[in-house]
Amino acid sequence: NACAPRSCVRAWRLAWPLILSNLSVPLLGLVDTAVVGHLPSPDYLGAVALGSMLIGVIYFLFGFLRMGTTALTSQAFGAGDGVELRTTLVRALLIAAGLGALVLVLGPLLTTLGGRLFAPAPAILEQFRLYVGVRLFGAPAALGNFVLFGWFLGLQDSRRPLLLMVATNALNAVLAVTFVFGLGLATGGVAIATVIAEYAGFGLGLLILAGTWRRRG
Repeated sequence: NACAPRSCVRAWRLAWPLILSNLSVPLLGLVDTAVVGHLPSPDYLGAVALGSMLIGVIYFLFGFLRMGTTALTSQAFGAGDGVELRTTLVRALLIAAGLGALVLVLGPLLTTLGGRLFAPAPAILEQFRLYVGVRLFGAPAALGNFVLFGWFLGLQDSRRPLLLMVATNALNAVLAVTFVFGLGLATGGVAIATVIAEYAGFGLGLLILAGTWRRRG
């Protein structure tokens, strides 16, 4: 069924930043892969490619944080319940923090399982463990970002999530190039760059959130 012109325009205004932000989700791993692809040994590229795949699967399992937060926030927003809006956000952030801590605790086990699943060559496996081990330290921030994205989307604000994704990916690209080619850190360098970018993006999201929080009373 065709929608009314105003409805279509409003839907598109909400949708296009969300489409772009979703397209940018894999960029953190792709930037790492692109940077290490210029290193002389293919072991680095293989390790980062496999590590990014494992991290992507792990984070995909927690996608309910964004979707669930969006649904509950939308209900509170439609009802004009400012208390429930804030409660939903705080509750979701606490859950994200707990799950992020759980991922950190299970990090060695997840890395071992991933290594057995992919069964790469010994040289690649060593770099794979290094990359995944460092990347998992960013789990609390990554899951927290899921919550912030979901909360903003529940408020029918899809531009702030896009801003956060662009800022995070841009910082990750700059840091990855600096750490790898400037400091010679190779696999560990791109992993550290991504973790820093994830926490920086989460911090920026909290700053943006502060203004919205005050406006909601």
